[in-house]
Amino acid sequence: MAVEGEVVPAYPVLGLPMPCLPPGRAASLGGHWERHFAQVQLIGLRWRDGPLQLKAGISERKEGEQVVIDHRNLLTIIWVLACVACTPPEVTSPLDAVLASGVETGRIPGVIAMAANSDGIIYQGASGVRDVASNTGMTVDTIVRIASMTKAVTSVAIMQLVEQGKIELDQPVSVYMPELTQVRVLEGFDADNMPILRAAKSPVTIRQLLTHTSGYVYDIWNENAARYATTGRGANTSDGRPDFTDVPLAFDPGSKWEYGISTDILGVLVEVVSGQSLDDYFREHIFAPLNMPDTYFIVPEGKCLALLPLTPSRNRGN
Repeated sequence: MAVEGEVVPAYPVLGLPMPCLPPGRAASLGGHWERHFAQVQLIGLRWRDGPLQLKAGISERKEGEQVVIDHRNLLTIIWVLACVACTPPEVTSPLDAVLASGVETGRIPGVIAMAANSDGIIYQGASGVRDVASNTGMTVDTIVRIASMTKAVTSVAIMQLVEQGKIELDQPVSVYMPELTQVRVLEGFDADNMPILRAAKSPVTIRQLLTHTSGYVYDIWNENAARYATTGRGANTSDGRPDFTDVPLAFDPGSKWEYGISTDILGVLVEVVSGQSLDDYFREHIFAPLNMPDTYFIVPEGKCLALLPLTPSRNRGN
């Protein structure tokens, strides 16, 4: 037992923020109580006769000041702190219910969600199953196919090269890829189903590729481009790297917006300028610095168990 005037170091639990409790709230504090009550930091206890004194323990106390308490009130303080320490933190979020509802209604077999701000991750959760066949539960570390979100990663790579002074946004892409010097615009087809092509009014720039205003489109959503593809013309990948020489534009560069293959061309540009494969560039300059060890073009065999298998849509059956 401590004697009169002795300084007793604070126990770990006494380092917790302690609220100024209103009557009846001692054992019913929610997970965000620290936002609503003054905080007390107990750094040491000194025994003496007399009333309980906590004034020096309020959050604006000066560093090194100690709290003077009456030993008759020590058990009361410890009891209050124990109630605070033992109060379970909030483990659910309204977002958990949103995820669960999507699974319960049959819209999706499983889902993962994450939210973050400048301070870091503020929410992450998963619901449902990763694999319908095995009923394996969905987890936040499940590896999923991100499809066109790869475009965002490629765009980051391009902006890194801009920051390094290796390329300029308003330069024609043909400066680095000479095969795109003579781009043409597809205006339609003649009576014999032959494409009607003309020279573009201006070269395609890197900025236009980034913003999908280059004139390069997807043939799955553009009627003329789809019809052109049936002629056997288009991007050539026979040498292992896409060749876009024979891919026409749907409109003059900078005159319209349409989602398309612009980012595919930017991926080739990254390889040309950096001298690395796109996979290697991503890993060294983006994934490694951001601690993204489970992001790949081709998932290694040892991590395939964490890969989300393709599951037919329950609503559309495809």
